[in-house]
This record gives sequence, structure tokens and C-alpha cells, in this order.
Amino acid sequence: NSIKIRICDGVASHVLDSNAKIRADDWYLVGFSYTKSSFLKVFINDQITTAVPTVDLTMTSKDLAIGGFGSGGSKIDGLVDEVIILDKGLSDDEIKDYYFRNNIPSSANKVIELLFTEGTGNNVSDSSGNGLDGTGQVAFSWSTDTHTQERKAVRNIDYSLDMDGNSA
Repeated sequence: NSIKIRICDGVASHVLDSNAKIRADDWYLVGFSYTKSSFLKVFINDQITTAVPTVDLTMTSKDLAIGGFGSGGSKIDGLVDEVIILDKGLSDDEIKDYYFRNNIPSSANKVIELLFTEGTGNNVSDSSGNGLDGTGQVAFSWSTDTHTQERKAVRNIDYSLDMDGNSA
């Protein structure tokens, strides 16, 4: 098993394979950092696993899909605990700081922050203040398993989304 990130700019899809082997029943912090003038980097925990020259991604009005999109392709079979999108690409050191201390740099603004604290229903609330709440394409399945008890205490995160690998 490996982690792949698919980014669609409204015209073409770009798939990045982390090439990092993952194990079932382990939590991973998966992230990517993008800047137009640099690289698109994929992180697993605090390590860069893939860095490719930046593709030109343009902002679109397309929906954000987490876990998979549409009827084709790979889908997540596991738990997703939180999703945060910032308005700037993070440096390698900033990614490590977030991984080890849960610090988001003060120079970065949250575009969307989905903490999945709802635990029931088919909607998720954006805690960034930007009102980008979401609704599942299929019925959500909730889990009380989260990535660490420490983060659970600090962030009051009580739930995660349980994705079955078949539905987006």
C-alpha cells in the first residue's frame, strides 16, 4: 500500500505517488505543500517522500473531494481525522513543526479546517471561519478512533471519518 494524491486543476489530473509503504492500523500525517515557484512536495509524517517540479494549478470553483472522487480510481480505505488547507506552501521546517508540535505558522491563514468533530450526520463544519462547510456524496460513517489521545485533548477532536475504500 502507498499513498497517492490526485490533484485536478479543472482540466487535467496530476497523480503523485508517495512511494512510501504504509501499514494498516497506523496513523499517518499526510500533507502536500505547493508553491508556483517551487515544488509540489508530498509529506508522510515529517518526511518528504516525493518532490516534483510544480505544475500550474489554477483555482477553480470545483468541489474539494476527500477520500476519492467519482466512480473511478483509488479510494481511501481507512480513517481520516482532519483536513486543513492553508493559503501558503509550508517549508520543510514548518511541516516538521506542525507534525511534532501541532503548530500552524502564524504567517499562514486557514482556507478550510475540517476537524470532523460532528460524529453524526452527513455534514462537516469548516472551523476556519470561511464558511466552507461540506456535505458527503455518500452517507458518512463515523469512528471514535483518532490519531493520538494528546491531539484529542488539545483540539477536542473526538471523531474521524471511516472510509471503506469503495465510496468517495
